[in-house]
Amino acid sequence: MRLAPLVIPPFAALVAIFAACSSDNGESGGSSSGGPDGSAFEASCTGSSGTSGTSGSSGSNEGGANDAGDGSAGTPAIQYVGRFDFTNANAPRTSWPGGCIVARFEGTGVKAKLGSTAGGDGNETWVNLVVDGAEKTPVKVDGPGQEVAIASGLGAGPHVVEIEKRTEPKWGTLTFEGFTFEGGGKLLAPPPSPARRIEWVAESTIDGFGVEGDLDTTCNGDAPAKFDNARKSVAFHASKTLSAERYLIALSAKGVVQNEPGDNTGVFYPSIYTRTLADDPASVWNFASWTPDVVVISLGGADLGNGTTLPNGFQAAYDTFVSSIRTRYPNAHIIMTIWSQIKGAARTSLDTALQGVKSAHASDSKLHVFAFNEADFPGDETGCYYHANDAHHQETAAEIVTFIKSKTGW
Repeated sequence: MRLAPLVIPPFAALVAIFAACSSDNGESGGSSSGGPDGSAFEASCTGSSGTSGTSGSSGSNEGGANDAGDGSAGTPAIQYVGRFDFTNANAPRTSWPGGCIVARFEGTGVKAKLGSTAGGDGNETWVNLVVDGAEKTPVKVDGPGQEVAIASGLGAGPHVVEIEKRTEPKWGTLTFEGFTFEGGGKLLAPPPSPARRIEWVAESTIDGFGVEGDLDTTCNGDAPAKFDNARKSVAFHASKTLSAERYLIALSAKGVVQNEPGDNTGVFYPSIYTRTLADDPASVWNFASWTPDVVVISLGGADLGNGTTLPNGFQAAYDTFVSSIRTRYPNAHIIMTIWSQIKGAARTSLDTALQGVKSAHASDSKLHVFAFNEADFPGDETGCYYHANDAHHQETAAEIVTFIKSKTGW
């Protein structure tokens, strides 16, 4: 397995591998139902309006109740949140953690057909299943055409179903081939989309890597895929608090100019950021398809590796990367962060570089540097390979929420 980027507590240099999602396989049911207009439940990752059908498009469609159609993947009423590839409109794919498929429907139950193709560390894509705001048992998808029973025995009225990718690209790319509804069910017009949008650009720091594992027991000396969960990440918690749609573009082990030890691909984060699918250089993301209000960057841990000094060329490359984001999103707030687990001399090194980038763009009033409070070891760092636990993700989410509010007025 490849190593994942992380941090340097004062006691030891941390090295992390790539992991992904949650707990046991299982079919789950439920009996909750929505209100008469479906408004009782808000989708936690609703999509933005737009037009699907082309690779590099957000593909987040909104259709009226009369044109909602069946549960096939190409139906306009199904929303796609995150970067999805629509080369095959009836089998869209996503590789990034937090990629989400959302539908509002009537019926007593719902199933989905899902598939996974292997990433660099294997084929073990895990997904969260959410119905009417209630989380079901996460499911592992490790091959093509798997039918997943999400819920049954639902009451009358509208319901909202969400399928959320928990794992990073290295564990696989998720394919969605449609919903099947029970009890004469049908799709309805989709949930409303949030007006606010945040793009999270990161290594493993803020994407829920190893968050459900325990450093000393369940993932002692390892980082099993099932313990990653994008739903327990800084990105999720902060976006939910701010009522913002989130795109989480996160990938372990990748640095700006230097990857984590063990990743010798020579492919660095800035080039991967331009892709719809992380492992496919030919899948070029259409940045015009979805424009964020805020971009939060959490990079630098991989470049630091096990040391305290950034490699030569880091600041210049980081500056180039930020400049490319500014060109694509002229009006967005761009927040360059120093993650909580980057400490001591390593923190000073990264802060100096980021302040240098900010100084080089002194006229850009929407370019910011933000340092999370330093994490405590071991209390905050009990996840797999010393990654943050859920409580620390929530604490740091509160910190960045306060900062984003201060800059945006939200």
